[in-house]
Amino acid sequence: MEKLVRTVEELYEFQRGKLPAGPGADALMATCRTVEEELDRNDSGPAKAATDRQVELLLKKDDKVAGRAE
Repeated sequence: MEKLVRTVEELYEFQRGKLPAGPGADALMATCRTVEEELDRNDSGPAKAATDRQVELLLKKDDKVAGRAE
């Protein structure tokens, strides 16, 4: 679960423009883009903000993160 929490934190850093570096950075950026696209598709308006739980569920759908999350 700790890896999932760190990945959520990295997603928020990615959204603020801070890109990950090092081993696995490309895969992490691809995952972040996928989650952002999914959040955009499900956005019902400007007042809606994604919760940590929504982000975690989307990350778990991604096999690359789900395998490392638990």
